[in-house]
Amino acid sequence: MKTNRIKYLIIFFSYTVIYGLFLTIIRNDGYLNFEPLYVSHNFLMLKNPDIDLVKKFFFSYPILTHILAYPFSFINSLDAPFYASILFTSFLNTFIVRTIAKQTNVLFSIIVFIYLLTSPIFIYAATSGTSFYVYIIIYFYLFYMLFNYVKNYSIYYLTLCSIAISFIPFLDYKLLWIVLMLIPLLFIFTVKNFHDKDSGFILDLIRISKDKNSQKLFISNFISMVLIISFLPISVFLIYLMINNLYGDDFFFFLINNTSGWNNNNINNLTSTLGNLEYSLNAVNSFAVIKIILLISAFYCLEFVIDIKQSIKVVILAIIPVILILLMREQKIEMINLNFLVVFHIIAIASFLTFYKQNTLKSKNLKLTIYSLFFIGMIYGEFHYFKSSISIQEKNFFTSVTKNETNEILELNKRGAIFILNSIPLNSTILCDNSVFYPIITFDNNTHHFLENLSDDFTKALKKPAKHADYIIISKENSPLYSKDILAYYIKENAALLNHIIYESKYYQILKVRKS
Repeated sequence: MKTNRIKYLIIFFSYTVIYGLFLTIIRNDGYLNFEPLYVSHNFLMLKNPDIDLVKKFFFSYPILTHILAYPFSFINSLDAPFYASILFTSFLNTFIVRTIAKQTNVLFSIIVFIYLLTSPIFIYAATSGTSFYVYIIIYFYLFYMLFNYVKNYSIYYLTLCSIAISFIPFLDYKLLWIVLMLIPLLFIFTVKNFHDKDSGFILDLIRISKDKNSQKLFISNFISMVLIISFLPISVFLIYLMINNLYGDDFFFFLINNTSGWNNNNINNLTSTLGNLEYSLNAVNSFAVIKIILLISAFYCLEFVIDIKQSIKVVILAIIPVILILLMREQKIEMINLNFLVVFHIIAIASFLTFYKQNTLKSKNLKLTIYSLFFIGMIYGEFHYFKSSISIQEKNFFTSVTKNETNEILELNKRGAIFILNSIPLNSTILCDNSVFYPIITFDNNTHHFLENLSDDFTKALKKPAKHADYIIISKENSPLYSKDILAYYIKENAALLNHIIYESKYYQILKVRKS
């Protein structure tokens, strides 16, 4: 027992240290990204006594990312998102490696250890500081419990699936559609669990249909399973909506408020319009796109083929692409992004951990060779995914790692923050639209007093900037964020302020307010 704990700690610290060193290198080379800056910005604003804690924290979306990173903000607000992504990804990787080590030989677990360490997807999850690692953990927990239910037919695992889904509203509420899409699976589970689970599905269904008592019992069992899966997630989401309405006067306040998400102003939101792989006829006909999809989902395809005799497992694996397509159609996503593609990775890993001893490859050497080749192919496919991705966060990460290039808007914001730190008196009150300039606020690190959009002081300063603000940051007309900048309209009404420019960049200006 003590030896297992030592091995667990060695693997965990190995991942943590290596990921930490990699992150240190890319951040020293200038890596910046929107979401970790937004999360850090929220942690910094929470230290302001004038901020409404409930509105600022509870409605910062995705709230799950903030909750996981918040404890680390007491160490350093700027580093908190990175601490969280490294530690939680390392925990997951360690669990996967140790579970595999218990089922197979040491050499194979070493190969899996190396794959998880060198996989661009897992490197991105651990070191980007984005919410991506939370998606991976939720997906893994859900599918791992689902496969364990298939293996043991215990309500315990079904309840854990429900708990996993209950976290989804705090990450991406649209993924709750998975509850409806799981209903066909629950129907199959109920049939298989009704009689001898080794008999055929059709035969079981015929037996049920011929007996009225069996029909009643079957319907009762099926409804119970649906309630077990759906009651908690739906209840949690409804309570969250009611709290939104109570504090924000709208059930979807967390969506309509521009400051509640790093991309709520829709200028930087590429999840609905941009991604890597076009979901269109042209994309399907593109060999490059098909190659990337096949390479990334190689492990998934292997699990599908190897355990073809495991009928329920194959049904779960087969239904995943259908669920993805339906989710994409529902969310009107025209391109496949990593939050969806990673499902193929995670469900394959969960399946492998659950059914490894039962797959049809009996030769250990053959297993070792096949899985090693597939891992190499997946790493190649993942690299090319990031290379061709135009999703803003993924592109920022890849160009920073491979080319030492920084996003132009973030770099300009950083220079503006440096000017403020060096040239504007400490504790000066600065008025700006937080949904646009949160990177500047983050880089400033609470050295100056920035007015929060949701505060009463912000509203007063908009009406009378000379009375309630010392400096103003405003987007220029050529900025892609100009139409979303709340201050743009008000400054036009106070054109005299534009004569007091003290700093100017390509996309924004810093103005000094002259007191009347």
